[in-house]
Amino acid sequence: MQYWFPGRHETNLSLTFRQGQLTGTGSDMVGPYTVDGTYDRITGACQWTKQYVGRHAGGYRGVNEGRGIWGVRQIPQMLGLFIDRGGFHIWPDGADVAAESKEAEAALLATMRKEFGSKAIRGLLYLLLAAAGIAATAFAIWMRRS
Repeated sequence: MQYWFPGRHETNLSLTFRQGQLTGTGSDMVGPYTVDGTYDRITGACQWTKQYVGRHAGGYRGVNEGRGIWGVRQIPQMLGLFIDRGGFHIWPDGADVAAESKEAEAALLATMRKEFGSKAIRGLLYLLLAAAGIAATAFAIWMRRS
């Protein structure tokens, strides 16, 4: 879940947990990806990198508390100058997602607002970063013509 593209987004994901290592493959609306990371069997804490094939990667950290894995993800944008953050919840296969999805979305949004600030401030920051990107592109074009 992310501010710029709200709502729940489906993914096909297969994870393997073995001797503290977390690996897997999947695909979503962005494309196919691999997963590589670690987990702690006692605390349920886990972290991994989701690497889209031939594309960008994102970092995930969360905890398995018995009803799936909840947590926060970070994806570097604009050559790492901006970090897009959002929440996630991975339900176990066979879970009744419909029963918990609205509750999960509300909890994740509340956590994200607390951690990442108000929507107006985020929007202003995003607008400033976009303007800086446009200005840098215009400057590069101007330099080539000079």
